[in-house]
Amino acid sequence: AWREYIGSGAWTWFGTFTTSYASSKSSMSGLMDRFGKALRTHTTATGLYFIEPNVRRGEGYHAHAVIEVPEYFKSPSNYQTVIDLYQKMAGADKGKHMVKLEAYNQSRKAAEYLTKTMWVNAPEYGVI
Repeated sequence: AWREYIGSGAWTWFGTFTTSYASSKSSMSGLMDRFGKALRTHTTATGLYFIEPNVRRGEGYHAHAVIEVPEYFKSPSNYQTVIDLYQKMAGADKGKHMVKLEAYNQSRKAAEYLTKTMWVNAPEYGVI
């Protein structure tokens, strides 16, 4: 059901969100909740996030998200607003955190990517 729902969405961006420090699953989930709340102060954005282990780094967690924003919020300056909001929520004083936002492309199978390990890793997930 998750795969079909995500795959049918008219998402704007697919994003990867990390921190410069090792985050626990619950702290990453809280960060994404704060980020979503901050984003909604600027626009009527909606989305879903999934917290996954940092396989490459071997410690901590990161998040993947699909985000939909209204047409008026799709300008390059607002793209930077999204990145800046995440940096602020993650703690700008703690270093530079990686945010990678890409235009959502249904043919790249984001739904499969987001849900491939959903039941194996039992990730946290939430609504932006």
